Amino acid sequence: MLEIVPLSTGEQIQAPPLNICLVLDRSTSMEGEKMDVVKGAASQLMRALRPQDIFSVVAFSDRAEVIIPAAFQADRAKFENRIQMIQTGGATEIYQGLETGLQEIRRNLNPQHVNHLILLTDGHTYGDEPACLQLAEEAARQKISISGLGIGSDWNDIFLDALTSRTGSNSIYISRHQDIKQLLMNKFAAITNAISEAVLLEFKPQENINLNFAFRLQPEGGPLTLENPVHLGPILRDTPLTVIFEFVILPAASKPERVRLLDGSLKAAIAARPTPVPPLRIRFERDAADTAGDAPPPVGILRALSRLTLYRLQERAREEAQAGHYESATRHLKNLAQHLLSQGEKELAKTALLEANNLEHMQALSKNGGKEIKYGTRALLLSASEEAK
Repeated sequence: MLEIVPLSTGEQIQAPPLNICLVLDRSTSMEGEKMDVVKGAASQLMRALRPQDIFSVVAFSDRAEVIIPAAFQADRAKFENRIQMIQTGGATEIYQGLETGLQEIRRNLNPQHVNHLILLTDGHTYGDEPACLQLAEEAARQKISISGLGIGSDWNDIFLDALTSRTGSNSIYISRHQDIKQLLMNKFAAITNAISEAVLLEFKPQENINLNFAFRLQPEGGPLTLENPVHLGPILRDTPLTVIFEFVILPAASKPERVRLLDGSLKAAIAARPTPVPPLRIRFERDAADTAGDAPPPVGILRALSRLTLYRLQERAREEAQAGHYESATRHLKNLAQHLLSQGEKELAKTALLEANNLEHMQALSKNGGKEIKYGTRALLLSASEEAK
């Protein structure tokens, strides 16, 4: 487990200005109260901006339109009217919105700003997923992070996770459109509170040792891509950046008394500092012996693993279901339900049992149930990190 916290030196680091773009899905499925809530949330976010912040809004369906161009927003009443004039219609093509939103951010791209795109959608995008992932990789190289907020049951959480994790961010599940405003403002508060939006781990592969899995526990729970460098995510003022790593150590690597698992460096871009922060050398090493010692594992790791096991059980269930192995997937979900009950998570356990029943009788997970289990177990990881403090 790696925990990164800001060094307390007595120096007051000012919150850097924002360069933020809100990319809104306005396809036909967003029609009605859902779109009205999104408009209200966008207006509230704009009212929360500081004078030094740059803000833009893009609306998209099968084409994209710049509703508010990237600029310092002095005449906010005028631009709120533009937001209220957004009309729904058309299909969902995320590439259109993503490309246009990134163009708006790049107009004022500055390492002294927090450069961030928030994508809000309720549907699948079709055929443009590889192009979207390529855009995310380009954004990551430019220190632009991308968050995704998915509304309801019809959006593709696997794709949105892949998209956002490439920039060190995450996806958020909004089960009820009434919660859009609160969750969007929570995301905005986290961005405003960021000391660094881009923390990278560069490492040299070690012989006979494979990095098998990495998961950010906080401040925003989510799986990490294992491509080198690894985008670890943001450091907030009041919340450590905590990541848990899993390594597979082949027998040939455990011959010496001390095994080096990882050798690399951490690089953090701090927008509020005019000079770059020097890379921090990092090594993971563990003692190796023929017999196990008596010392127990650290409590923080045990707590995190107890919750991470739940998240990974639901991931295995989904993978088995997608492969057509319904009996195995059902078994994983029932096992998950038992673990959730033992930890007092009765509602989530009930959902897992209902989904196990769906698999047994209909050979499919429900759209809502699968997301509720995935993001529910992910939220438990954050609570485990808070308990360990």
